[in-house]
Amino acid sequence: MKFILLLSTLLACASVAPVTGSAGIIQNGALVLELGAASKSSNAEHTGASGRVELRFADLSTGLVKVTAKVFNTTSSPLFGAGATESYLTGFGFDLIDNTEFGTGSFTAGANLDNLLTPFTLDGQRSMEIGFTSIDKKGNGKGNGGGNANGDPKGGIKAGEDDSVSFQLVSSTLDAAGMLEGFSVAFQSDPVLGALMRFQSVNAGAGSDKLQYVPPEEHAPEPASLAIFGVLGLAGIASRCRRARKAKAHAVRAG
Repeated sequence: MKFILLLSTLLACASVAPVTGSAGIIQNGALVLELGAASKSSNAEHTGASGRVELRFADLSTGLVKVTAKVFNTTSSPLFGAGATESYLTGFGFDLIDNTEFGTGSFTAGANLDNLLTPFTLDGQRSMEIGFTSIDKKGNGKGNGGGNANGDPKGGIKAGEDDSVSFQLVSSTLDAAGMLEGFSVAFQSDPVLGALMRFQSVNAGAGSDKLQYVPPEEHAPEPASLAIFGVLGLAGIASRCRRARKAKAHAVRAG
């Protein structure tokens, strides 16, 4: 009987797995954030610009973690919205979870995203705690004091290409594994945690886009799982799994 209950519990938790279209999920040891059709656009209609970020965490020493952010411009894969096939990804910014702080002076620029902004601010959007842009030709946003995060289209990441930056996070409570888990849980369940992408020179729709990350919806239990719940009287397990994940997210952010 214990085995049946354990199996049913595992099935129930699996049946409420997060949607992967706009989710914070762990793939091959990296936290993957996708911003595209499921994200909130600054336009009435999405242009079709999209991107993906892979965040990898590595311990350097006690309390010091190196974060490598690989940023992909995935415009046209797939087509959606106004059907853009070309764009320049000129900026990406996001919030940090509690008990983590940016390690001052630790930023290593990429070939395209060569400018650090703390905070990262876009017109009409709330500020993110940290972000990276291609430097505006007029020098807007250059330096660590925040400012214009629009970036320079000619220096941005072209559709189908990618760029990487790295920096360090300091924490008294989390190592690399803890940060990976903490960011993943928070991005899946915390509506306050944010991430933004800026696209310019888009060849469809409004011609530019700002995409705001949206936490994923959870799947409803599948019919097979519901049948098991009915037989065993375990219909409440799925909701308990959801509450447990949300409580875990809150605990991570509260420290």
